[in-house]
Amino acid sequence: MNASVVNGGVGFLIGVLAVLNSSCVESTPRGSDVRPKHSTEATEAWYERSLVGMEVGPTGAQFGHSDAKDTRYCAKFDGHQIVRRCLSANCDYLVIWARDGDYAYYDSKLLPKAPGLGKRDALRETMKEAQKHNLPVIAYCVVQQGGHFSEKHPEYEMRDYEGNRIGRFCYNSGYLDVMKDIVA
Repeated sequence: MNASVVNGGVGFLIGVLAVLNSSCVESTPRGSDVRPKHSTEATEAWYERSLVGMEVGPTGAQFGHSDAKDTRYCAKFDGHQIVRRCLSANCDYLVIWARDGDYAYYDSKLLPKAPGLGKRDALRETMKEAQKHNLPVIAYCVVQQGGHFSEKHPEYEMRDYEGNRIGRFCYNSGYLDVMKDIVA
């Protein structure tokens, strides 16, 4: 997949959410890290008072079977920029993809990292930038898309009544324990 298409898709999504968000909450100066305050008690957990969030992740590999040699994939996936754009859209929280069907977007000991990240850790970038602005982050991890992992571990896949692999993981196969290790 072309990296500019991926980056353009993320930018488009952020732009759409910013427009929708600006019509729903009071305006905050563009680029400000001060998000709108909602009339709630200060003791409420962030997830009980948050109204607008954004989910961001690269597009393409979530369908599995991407090209592991395509270094364009995720080359421009930048956690710092994602947080800044989320803030400019007045979001109260961010959901960032940590893993899709093929890759991790962080330094994983168990999964291959997205080829375009090189030595970068997009999840760590996101967390560091979000912490500066007190922005809650949820790390999203795809658990049911096989990709390269299912090719290497067919023993974890569900089977149909004839014993054929069906492209989904079986949680009774030991895969659940592997997922616990991946997200730990």
